[in-house]
Amino acid sequence: LDIANVESKTGFAINLEDNIVSNIGSDKTYLEDADLVFSKLNSHMGYVFLTEEYKNKQYPLIGSTEFWGLNIKKDVIEPKLLKYLLLHKEFLHVAQFLRTGKSQSHPRIQRDDFLNLEVPIISNDVAENLLENIIAIEKEIIHKKNKVMALQDIIDNVLQEYGVKT
Repeated sequence: LDIANVESKTGFAINLEDNIVSNIGSDKTYLEDADLVFSKLNSHMGYVFLTEEYKNKQYPLIGSTEFWGLNIKKDVIEPKLLKYLLLHKEFLHVAQFLRTGKSQSHPRIQRDDFLNLEVPIISNDVAENLLENIIAIEKEIIHKKNKVMALQDIIDNVLQEYGVKT
């Protein structure tokens, strides 16, 4: 996985089939054992995802070293809830001010700064209610994305039938 495989501010997978690798170099890291993955590069853009949503039984989950794999204490906070806290506009706003780096095109958040961020403790009742709403909204988003993809396939087929290159 590279940042290009994570939809900004949603954590949904994009074009995973294009990124299957057979060699792991120094610019890759195993993410298989993490619960949640956060991108230190352009952290204000919201590249956060849950590994359970990306795992494939055929291939181990390997990603760019720009990702940090995090193990979450599930008795403190559900990983999905933490994902959406890290995607929240307030966090993304704060993340802009935590960026450092030699280049404006590759701003990164430092590990200590990230790990020192305070995460609110949410009661179990509120957390359950939030998760129910999040899951319902995710299902609706996936349903609408699938409709868009189906329409795109129809458009591609029609264009291909008439010899139009896309």
